Amino acid sequence: MNNPLVSIITVTYNAQEHLEQTMQSVFMQISNISSLMAVLKT
Repeated sequence: MNNPLVSIITVTYNAQEHLEQTMQSVFMQISNISSLMAVLKT
């Protein structure tokens, strides 16, 4: 079975303190991430 590449976009609004934990969680759950984009809005 082929593992497709995954792209993830996450948008946060005044939640920068949770961004690192969010990214770590994503990486632990999905091993074949081709790109990850975080958009921070304050």
